[in-house]
Amino acid sequence: MNKRKRSRRWEILKVLLSNKMATAGLVIFILFILTAILAPWLAPCDPNEQDLSFVLIPPSLKYPLGTDEFGRDILSRIIYGTRPTLVVALTATLIGLVIGGGFGLISGYYGGKIDTLIMRCLDVLLAFPGILLALAIISATGPGMIGVIVATSIYSIPQLARVTRGSVLGVKENDYIMAARATGERTWSIIFLYILPNIIMPIFALTFVRMGVVIIIAASLSFLGVGIQPPTAEWGVMLSQGRNYIRVAPFLPIFPGIAIIILVLSLNLLGDGLRSALDPKFKKVS
Repeated sequence: MNKRKRSRRWEILKVLLSNKMATAGLVIFILFILTAILAPWLAPCDPNEQDLSFVLIPPSLKYPLGTDEFGRDILSRIIYGTRPTLVVALTATLIGLVIGGGFGLISGYYGGKIDTLIMRCLDVLLAFPGILLALAIISATGPGMIGVIVATSIYSIPQLARVTRGSVLGVKENDYIMAARATGERTWSIIFLYILPNIIMPIFALTFVRMGVVIIIAASLSFLGVGIQPPTAEWGVMLSQGRNYIRVAPFLPIFPGIAIIILVLSLNLLGDGLRSALDPKFKKVS
């Protein structure tokens, strides 16, 4: 059994690495993680160090990405900005996956009135546009990283729950599930030992795409002034502060915007590559 699992994982890895775009997404994502971990050693300056004699300096040899309105090094702030961005993305997506996945497992397996009740409650959350729902939640929790994590976590729950439910519905009538029921296996044993291992990889692939959405929502909240607050080095905060100087120093909002685009794009490429690697139709074609 272990050999079969290792063979399956190796096959998925080979298909993933054969996809150049997915491989590029994986490499870029790993680079961002390393940047966040090694920020104190990679950043040339303290991200909050001000030097009013070097205000709004365009990109140069001393300041590769220029300086902001307080004379702070933009490159250093972007490097340190990977930390809150990845913390929010990973934490919020994990919370949404655990709670939403739990609801999806219960809803898909039991069906009936339980399924209807859970799905209709989640549909209420889905009825709100993402940014409006996040704004409503953060108005109750207050601005800051904790508020952003709570808002983006709740925003992620309905989507992850529906995907999990759909995956459960696709496997719960398989012969091995029916055999487990016939032999008297407990319900939770069937869910965690038979159903969950067979749906975890497609859901895992989806989480990378969801992380990209969380990053955009979190940056939007900071841009609107209700998310992570200054002087924290965070890309949404940098965009918000840089928009006031877009005519005289367009590089202020451009560079953090590019960082967001590259990170979200890498997550989407990685998520799409994983889904292709896990899709039986994809394997037949290749």
